[in-house]
Amino acid sequence: MKAAYFGLIGAILLVSSCMTYRLTPLTDYETSVTLNRGIPMASAVKDEIGVAVSAEVKRNLIYFKVYVKNFRQDLIRVDDSSASLVENGSNSLKVYGADEYYKQRQGQIITGEVLMVLSAALSAANAGYSRSTTYGNYSYSRNNYYRVYGTYSATTYTYDSAAAAMQRDVAFSNVNQYINGGTAELEFLKNALFYPSDVEANGDYYGIIVAELGEATASAMDFSITLGGSKFRFKFNKEEVSYEN
Repeated sequence: MKAAYFGLIGAILLVSSCMTYRLTPLTDYETSVTLNRGIPMASAVKDEIGVAVSAEVKRNLIYFKVYVKNFRQDLIRVDDSSASLVENGSNSLKVYGADEYYKQRQGQIITGEVLMVLSAALSAANAGYSRSTTYGNYSYSRNNYYRVYGTYSATTYTYDSAAAAMQRDVAFSNVNQYINGGTAELEFLKNALFYPSDVEANGDYYGIIVAELGEATASAMDFSITLGGSKFRFKFNKEEVSYEN
């Protein structure tokens, strides 16, 4: 009885929890780690350029949030072309360029919008229609010698114009919400991805670099990027964590 009880508790916990991953930055001889509003951030200063990086995992992607401070007296140009991510010392993972990731998401959102519109059109075409079927039995006699038995069914179609109008409004309202959400995401990505930029003397720059998560459940990850001619390397520990659903 007790074993069955604990088995039930385990099943409940399994259903109510999900797995995700966390990347924790590590310190070394040229990198320090501090907390910024509870988020661990790795930072390093080299050749009068300061870089701070934090990482967030969503589904199968890592979002590296990169902050650059130019302490030099002249302008530097930064971009994500040199960004790389290596897992367990040898497995190179996909790192998306800003424009590459933007176009990928744009294509996915447009495809989703087309499917939503088609779905809404089908819903609108069928909106307001309902069908009811009646079943019954019958019998009759012939020449007073034998009796015939059978069943019948009758189907009735009705159309409710008020319900149809309401269902169409709901369907196309969902389409509009999806499109507006997609438009907002693309606008955010335009302003947030790590696009090439000139950073003035004593100026700063911020952007997001997106990379594939990889398949290992636990690993050491090296994220590196060259900025202003100086290469910065940041080490992260990848671990699987659970959270309540």
